[in-house]
Amino acid sequence: MYLNSDDIRLMIEKYNLIEPSPNLDQEPSNRIEGATYDFRLGKVFIPDPASDITPYFGFDPGGSEIRRLPPLIELEPVGGTYRLYEGNSYIIQSVETFNLPKVEDVGVGIGGLVGSKSSYFIALTELTGTFISPGFSGKLKCKLKCDFRPYIEVAQNYRIGCVKFFYHTIGKCDDYQGIWQGDKVTTDGRIERGY
Repeated sequence: MYLNSDDIRLMIEKYNLIEPSPNLDQEPSNRIEGATYDFRLGKVFIPDPASDITPYFGFDPGGSEIRRLPPLIELEPVGGTYRLYEGNSYIIQSVETFNLPKVEDVGVGIGGLVGSKSSYFIALTELTGTFISPGFSGKLKCKLKCDFRPYIEVAQNYRIGCVKFFYHTIGKCDDYQGIWQGDKVTTDGRIERGY
């Protein structure tokens, strides 16, 4: 079942679902639109073009899942604005830190679905996100693909995507065990466990 606006506000207040950011003048509970939360653009990255590291998703000799991702370069906004060019894809990171409570803290698994904002579709730009698992704590990382010619401009701290929160049915729901907690956006060419 999806959380409504009141549920989201309660989760923010009681479980720090979304941490306030010193870069924003509004509290997270004031950035709920309908029954979704609009998150803001924090940082923009691209794979380092000088890197010769090919992303790898596979297995080590012992059969354990591993992955390797290239180093990234953080782009700097000019005058507080990012210019995103047609045909390019970017890795973006949210301003906000999301703290999805652990199952043991709330009795059910709280998850999230990341989605695009419709205004970006009109600008031929699309955000691709993923699920946010119970127990995840960190900034969101998403892919942003721009098809508008020659570019679009997005101000840092402007809303870039939305999250629809939900709770899982009662029963076992494992907490997030991945490597992407906090601000991490790449393995910087190192091989790391796949799960």
